[in-house]
Amino acid sequence: MKITHRFLSFVLIPLLLAGLFLPDPDNTAQAAASPTLDAFSLSARQVLAGLPAGQKSGFIITLRTQLASSPAAEAGGISPLQAASFRQPTRAARQKVVIESLQALAVQQQAGLLAAANTLQAQEQVDHVTPFWIFNGVSLQATPAAIMALAARPEVARITPDPDPNARIVLLDDHPAGAQSDKAGPQKRWAVELPAILGPNPKQMAQASTPPPEPNIALVNAPALWNMGYNGQGVVVASLDTGVDITNPDLAASYRGGTNSWYDPYGQNAAPADFTDNHHGTMTMSLIVGGSAGGSSNGMAPGAKWIAAKIFNNAGGATETAIHLAFQWVLNPNNDPANPGGAPDVVNNSWGYQTPGCDLNFQSDLQALVAAGIVPVFSAGNSGPNPSSDISPANNAGAFAVGAIDNNSAIASLSSRGPSHCNAAAPFPNLVAPGVALKAAVPVGQYSTCTGTSCAAPEVTGGIALLLSALPHLGLDLCEQSLMQSAVDLGPAGYDTSFGYGRLDVLSAYNWLATTQHLLVVPGGLTATAVSPGQINLSWHDNNQANATGYEVDSSPDRATWTPLSTTVSGATSFDDGPGLAEGTTYDYQVRAVNTNTTPATYSQFATVQATTWLAAPTLSATAVSSTQINLSWVNNSAHATGFEVQHSPDGLNGWTTLATPLVDVTSYQDTPLTPGLVYHYRVRALGAGADSAYTEPAAVFVPPVWVYFPVVAH
Repeated sequence: MKITHRFLSFVLIPLLLAGLFLPDPDNTAQAAASPTLDAFSLSARQVLAGLPAGQKSGFIITLRTQLASSPAAEAGGISPLQAASFRQPTRAARQKVVIESLQALAVQQQAGLLAAANTLQAQEQVDHVTPFWIFNGVSLQATPAAIMALAARPEVARITPDPDPNARIVLLDDHPAGAQSDKAGPQKRWAVELPAILGPNPKQMAQASTPPPEPNIALVNAPALWNMGYNGQGVVVASLDTGVDITNPDLAASYRGGTNSWYDPYGQNAAPADFTDNHHGTMTMSLIVGGSAGGSSNGMAPGAKWIAAKIFNNAGGATETAIHLAFQWVLNPNNDPANPGGAPDVVNNSWGYQTPGCDLNFQSDLQALVAAGIVPVFSAGNSGPNPSSDISPANNAGAFAVGAIDNNSAIASLSSRGPSHCNAAAPFPNLVAPGVALKAAVPVGQYSTCTGTSCAAPEVTGGIALLLSALPHLGLDLCEQSLMQSAVDLGPAGYDTSFGYGRLDVLSAYNWLATTQHLLVVPGGLTATAVSPGQINLSWHDNNQANATGYEVDSSPDRATWTPLSTTVSGATSFDDGPGLAEGTTYDYQVRAVNTNTTPATYSQFATVQATTWLAAPTLSATAVSSTQINLSWVNNSAHATGFEVQHSPDGLNGWTTLATPLVDVTSYQDTPLTPGLVYHYRVRALGAGADSAYTEPAAVFVPPVWVYFPVVAH
């Protein structure tokens, strides 16, 4: 019997919501009988104690049943939601079942609480009620009496204040003056305290035809993957930060755009913007996908597209409500569980709680992202150098924590160290990456210096984008394993609580996947170039080498029906389609690596490309009709020409000048007035919507001199 994905969703979601994952009845009964204050965190009790009767304050109510987290997940295992999603055959199917399951749970479990909140809202005891589904909880503003009444409900597990006066959420770029790496001199603080903003170096830009990578980019071997044809293309990265300045030339072209690429839970900015004093979000995004407008390459994955959620308001403050909403948006930016394709592949988080410790307020959010196959990368924190200076959410299960080193691979003294407060047996940090004095973009096309684990995490986020451009369906677990198993060991041999598994090395991670795991990678650098009206030539990099027995090449006129053209021999890096193609026609191609030595045969994901054949060139004739005029005419040989361009030249080789374009529905041209006694050279080409033709061979025409006739006088 064939089981469809929709059938699986209908069957799976009710099972998830059934007794298998419902809270223990004994625990629920105990909760109902417990004193109401038992549900309040210490900070919530503090807020409640100082809150006058009738005055409202912000609280987040977490319910007992959570699909995305469990004791096993918090210990490094998998949650019930992950187990369900892992059974899905595709990433889109995984995201769909995650979203639908979480939303179904929220609808089922929150009904009673929301009804009670609505009643209290009608009595002006509650307002700003915001239900969540990425975790099973509700945010609201409530008076002391109202929040006490809601806390007595049996489904309520925990109540925390928002904002929490004892758990400030901060950006992880700020560090004490003079903070430095253990083997380096004092480092500048950046952004707001830099006396001058760094600008592009015109001399360097003029000298370098290919902008050199910044030292931190070179240190982690990103250019090696660029040279293979993998620069993040096809990958979407998200950032939860202060926003992004979309006008920056390093970031404007890589914004995905549309209605599903920007989210401001505060409602302050309808389009991407970054109005905080330090422009933190612009800087971190430039370290992920930045280009080379400043004369050097400062982003890890310049071919990736970015989206962003603004979790810090324009004044620089953050609330947990806004962050929950941002995580929820990341999981479903299309706001359509049936079409979750807008979700990113990896999300960067250069923020955290200011004080070391274990706080699980975002644990369920992270586990939901992991279940959907989205990698949550976090800055480890700037609370070092003492042991167990780890912060949350970086130390939560599901987060991939990144510490900071300088460009000499010395640990930055500010970088938070393990062991983790949440789980001493779990690695913390996972990796380290450059995060000291990095060049990063700020608004108005300028650059500044970035120091902190805020600046190290984007290196790993960008590195993951590079790996995913080579292996688009690389699983989250294998992706993270490749980064840790291939890291450059620093400090004591093996894993340690300062450097984690070592320094990021994306080339080594790529080689580990391709060599150790024998994974076939996407053909890199695929191009398709029309060389005539009837032929398109394809080329690519053979980055699989011995792993591939050849490459399969398919074509399609509509991206719906694909026709296999050839399977090349091992090591081939090109294929010529033609002659025989239709002129002026767009063709789509897909190419993938094949290994027929395995049983069954194995394949990489497809790389895709598109090209349009040239138009058929006209047939040109030119005739001098007087000593000052040449008439041109041509035969239109193309079914797709929308016009024509006429050029002339003094010698038929150089100095071609356009006389007329576009000539629509015209196949002739009169060139006048001309100078008698000279030779004129002409050429014509057809113009089209998707491609043009080649120029005709030059036609040379001599304009005769003016003849003077003397009449004969008869005598």
